[in-house]
Amino acid sequence: LHPMSSCPADSEEEVLGALRDAVRGAAGRHVFVAGHHPLASGGPHGGYFRLADHLFPLRELRKWLWLPLPIVGSAYPLARQNGISEQDLSSRAYRHMRDSLESVFRDTPPLAFLAGHDHGLQVLAGPGVRYVLVSGSGSYDHNNAVRKLDRTRYASDRPGFMRVDVLTDGRVHLGVLLVDAEGRTTEAFAMWLD
Repeated sequence: LHPMSSCPADSEEEVLGALRDAVRGAAGRHVFVAGHHPLASGGPHGGYFRLADHLFPLRELRKWLWLPLPIVGSAYPLARQNGISEQDLSSRAYRHMRDSLESVFRDTPPLAFLAGHDHGLQVLAGPGVRYVLVSGSGSYDHNNAVRKLDRTRYASDRPGFMRVDVLTDGRVHLGVLLVDAEGRTTEAFAMWLD
């Protein structure tokens, strides 16, 4: 919590309480919760790295640094998989955040938790909510590899975005749109969320 924030909740307990009240107060409406960090991910923040990330780790700094560093290059991905960065799901701080949010959602799970953080497109079932939608690939040349998890309904490392339409009859439609180098969009995946 930032000391200069204008948010009236100034402790973790107050933030979680306010979120719990907001979710419970939805009175049968569809609830979407948005945050930067997803509750689940098959991308690098979820511990997945391509073989190329192990062999050419300097490409993380500069895309043109194709200097092979086998064995040594695995140190960074392995450290990330073991919680060295608080930005990754494997870290103690991230697990605490995720567990705290899931405890808020236990009695009244939102329809979806919307997030970015990993630079890919993912539609996942739960945890704590019916769906986790990760849409963090808005930049054409900055995408991460994405691994399909058991809960994955769709995953892509291509650039694009998601569109959620709430219809007047209450149904909710999700469309995942890919964007090519010329800016053209193509719907690659669609499903009804409710």
